[in-house]
Amino acid sequence: MTASSHARPSLADFVPVHGRPNPVDAFFHAADHLRIGAIVHLAGKAPDLASLRSHIADHLDRLPVLRCVFAQDGWREQQPDLTHHVRETVTTCLNAAVGELTATPFDPGRSEWDLTLIHGYADDAYVLFYRVHHGVHDWAGIAHTLETLFGPVPRSSATIAPGGRRPTPRHYAVAARLLASTASRSTIWPLPPFTGSGQRVFHWENLPLNWLDHPDASRADVYAWGIARSVADWAAEHRLDFPRDAVEITIAANLRHPHEAAAVGSRMVPVRFRLPADDLRACAQQLLQVKHAGTKSALRNLNNAVPSLLGRRLTRQAARPAWGNLAVSSLYLRNPLAFTSHPVTRIEPLMVRADSYPLVTLAVTYQNQLSVCFVSDPALPGMDTLHQRWRNQITHLHHAH
Repeated sequence: MTASSHARPSLADFVPVHGRPNPVDAFFHAADHLRIGAIVHLAGKAPDLASLRSHIADHLDRLPVLRCVFAQDGWREQQPDLTHHVRETVTTCLNAAVGELTATPFDPGRSEWDLTLIHGYADDAYVLFYRVHHGVHDWAGIAHTLETLFGPVPRSSATIAPGGRRPTPRHYAVAARLLASTASRSTIWPLPPFTGSGQRVFHWENLPLNWLDHPDASRADVYAWGIARSVADWAAEHRLDFPRDAVEITIAANLRHPHEAAAVGSRMVPVRFRLPADDLRACAQQLLQVKHAGTKSALRNLNNAVPSLLGRRLTRQAARPAWGNLAVSSLYLRNPLAFTSHPVTRIEPLMVRADSYPLVTLAVTYQNQLSVCFVSDPALPGMDTLHQRWRNQITHLHHAH
């Protein structure tokens, strides 16, 4: 299906291009290394670069994120040079190509995204590696970009369904408590005697989605509990003073409404939980707070009501080590994707780690598979094996049920 068969976007889709970046966008953009993305695996023979560029050009009018430039005084629109942004890499080692691209900064003065066709490592498979600066988009925005380019889709995976009723006082109380907890100092991190290295180690894990099935918790709950449990086990192995009954994690709550599907910038709010590492059911009960539509509406309203100056102050504060903890997020892509006749077989996320966070994970569900990106700080001994610990936790849970 071509772009011409779709209605043109409403004005609301374009407004963010001309609006001011919010404090979170400005904070993310201040760090050059905060690049996120998607490693999109497809079955079939790699297409020629010209046809891929033509395909992207056909969809530019529906994706303002691909034609904007970040500026402190507002988003500026800039028509992208697709010979620069859409590239090709031929390699015999996919992991090496992904690693090299992951470490490559964007060119200043241009829209901060690229799409690289990676092929040569297999006869009947290739990768489209999409990257974008986190100051320009969040991962829900990436989901919308992928579905726009490789859909069509009946309903965007990037957005939440707005609550049918106004939030109640109880919803506001829960939302206020979550936001207040997020704005407080961590009771765990940084862990003495370790200090941050400023370096990042990337690992990926892929599991069948049904391995996370459990009668007492959702799959997203099982994923988050597995992270909390793995970190607690890691701390015990290294004899660190670490509370197993209150493992601090921060979850990015997606608040992107349907009319903001194509909006530039972040539409998420970080909320902090203290999860008991040895009680999956209790973890699920805690995480249930942020899933309710009324609580999400209250979070959105309260977050929008924060004055810009205070928002910038809180965002800068979150970058300090005493406010850091584990960042654990997930997203579900509900729609099958393809490029021409080539189906997308797997989507692996690329996530980033701000210096104040010892570990960041992002899980993406696509076509009955769960792919998780782990980004850790090598200053913490053994933390780079956490992806294996997590896999072992989920495997054990699966076989136990």
